[in-house]
Amino acid sequence: MPKFGNLIIMQTIGTTFKNIREERNLLLEDLTKKTGISKAVLSRIEMVNDCQLENR
Repeated sequence: MPKFGNLIIMQTIGTTFKNIREERNLLLEDLTKKTGISKAVLSRIEMVNDCQLENR
């Protein structure tokens, strides 16, 4: 499990990433095509908040 400081950074990145994606009306599939990063990885980046909260 990441240290607390790293967790805050990961949560901030995930939230920011998802907010920008939604503001631009992009689906994860759209980003996969544009970046070459798999949908699973992009989803995990966005969901770090939910996963970490569930594990507490």
